Amino acid sequence: ITLGHRSVMDNEDETSDEVGLARAEREGQERQLLKKVFEVADADGSGDINKEELSSVLCKFCPGFDDSHVDAIFKAVDVNSDGTIDCDEFVDFLFQLGGKNVTAFHRKMKQEYQDEADFVAKRTARQRIEKDLKGRLKQRSRASLINFAMQFTEQSGEAGGGYKLSQPYSVEGAAGLMSNYVKNGLTNPLQKESVRELLQLFTEKYPELFPKPVVYLEPSPGEDSKVVVLGDTHGSLSDVLCIFGRFGTPSPSCIYLFNGDIADRGDAAVEIFLLAFAFFLANPGCIVINRGNHENEGMNMLSALSGGGFFDE
Repeated sequence: ITLGHRSVMDNEDETSDEVGLARAEREGQERQLLKKVFEVADADGSGDINKEELSSVLCKFCPGFDDSHVDAIFKAVDVNSDGTIDCDEFVDFLFQLGGKNVTAFHRKMKQEYQDEADFVAKRTARQRIEKDLKGRLKQRSRASLINFAMQFTEQSGEAGGGYKLSQPYSVEGAAGLMSNYVKNGLTNPLQKESVRELLQLFTEKYPELFPKPVVYLEPSPGEDSKVVVLGDTHGSLSDVLCIFGRFGTPSPSCIYLFNGDIADRGDAAVEIFLLAFAFFLANPGCIVINRGNHENEGMNMLSALSGGGFFDE
């Protein structure tokens, strides 16, 4: 019994030593990860982190931090009170604060900066494309520019097929386009010539009615008059059709405010825009469109998987 007990105790000591070595090795690895985080956070490469650099890191990964939090943390981390945080102070603070979450924190930091690098690369590519287009289109008029853009409108029907929207634009015509989308979805797109005419007239009339960013809306008097705020449709034509069916189609007594993010993600943003343009031209002022971040070239350049997609559409 005594020999057996001693054997168990010896095994426990060995296990304890192994656990201690594994813990020390893990802590060493985590501290190395935090040193890499420090190198990224040290934006100016000075070897120390100032209050602004600490604030940038904390606010990016800990939503809800404000200046008072940053001030309190900075004082706690700046052990020697020299007005900056060196690598050892930074690592000790985050190691105590993060513990087992250090690896996840570093992974998140690395991904954030990779995303930023990817965005810069895509922005550079977009700027190169824009520069090329501007060189080729510098002398083109608005009308010829629309014709040029129409070459890339793959969603539009050919001249001999598709849905035709006749002028002058009317409520019945816009309602007819809506019914077409209800019955056929994207299988019977608007004819290319109708798209061209709709785009050209809308880009002329909308800025005439709303020349400034701030718009004053006042529905026609009536018990059922309303302003419907519709946001983040993201290419979902079925959602727009459902909302029009529930609250009523755009009219002087039922004004729709498309509050940005019509584009991207879904594959029917083109149809949503065209339907909105048709109702606007039938009843000028019944639709107002705000630009969201997805109505920005940079977002449009991203793939659908990354939240974009309208550029490809």
